[in-house]
Amino acid sequence: MTGPLPGTFARTAFLATAGPWTPPVPVPPRLTEAERRVALETGTGLDALRLPTPPPAGARLGDGTWEGLFEQLGTRFPGEYVRLMET
Repeated sequence: MTGPLPGTFARTAFLATAGPWTPPVPVPPRLTEAERRVALETGTGLDALRLPTPPPAGARLGDGTWEGLFEQLGTRFPGEYVRLMET
């Protein structure tokens, strides 16, 4: 074993300008511990999933439609999955 690599280590020409990684600034939790517990222990369905994991602010929806995707795949996704993805 070689041990941990330095933060500026470059293995290939693709990483010639590698630099140390800086983690993002922590953000406070959206929900309190009690709110998370209620959502996970008593919630059901999509509403329970949406509370602790809200949809992203800028979702990438693509140019296609569900029907077009189903046609390409030769099958349909369950309705609950489609509703979750549309959230």
